[in-house]
Amino acid sequence: MAESNISQKIWSMASVLLDDGVSNSDYLEQLTYLIFLKMADEYSKPPYKRDLGIPDDCTWDSLSSLSGAELADKYKYILATAIGIEAASQRISTYFINFAKLMEKFKQAAKENRVEQVVKHYLKYTVLIIDEIGYLPVDKAAAYGFFQLIAARYEFRPTILTTNQTFSKWADVFGDAVIANAIIDRLVHHCEIIKIAGHSYRVKDRKIFEDEPENVPQILSY
Repeated sequence: MAESNISQKIWSMASVLLDDGVSNSDYLEQLTYLIFLKMADEYSKPPYKRDLGIPDDCTWDSLSSLSGAELADKYKYILATAIGIEAASQRISTYFINFAKLMEKFKQAAKENRVEQVVKHYLKYTVLIIDEIGYLPVDKAAAYGFFQLIAARYEFRPTILTTNQTFSKWADVFGDAVIANAIIDRLVHHCEIIKIAGHSYRVKDRKIFEDEPENVPQILSY
């Protein structure tokens, strides 16, 4: 493809993204990252074989092999992780945990009357990152423990959550509309929401999304 055609495509996309709220400077910054990853990928191969220290899950090959919702989920995970790494590099106490694992801890704690101890444990971290809310239904006792954690951190310590479920579906996730609404109420009061949209590449050629809204991976930070 001629250089002029490439340039035209780049700036045409810039105009499209600008209409969606993405500034030209943000767009160029992301292009710079992608060019760097591609260059690092080329230099990792013969005859150069250089190691530029790119994490395995952030390489050009690992990202270019994905599309749609899988790529959106990947970006969501990378962004949340990167925020956590940056916080930790500034000696801010940070903890990253998968939502399903956290719910297992609350479920077991509820059986042993230790929910308050678990809440206190995760309350001590300045930044808490909880990944992948909504992939599996939650035990009601665990859901209540999660509410207690969110309520304890509310307006006290920053929390980052990632999810592929819209708020309207959280009642199904937590098995209780009252608990779900109480959690959402505390989250949205001060939070910043980043939406990353896309369909799964595994079903991209199947017409299953025409009559139903897609799941939108999100990052919530408050």
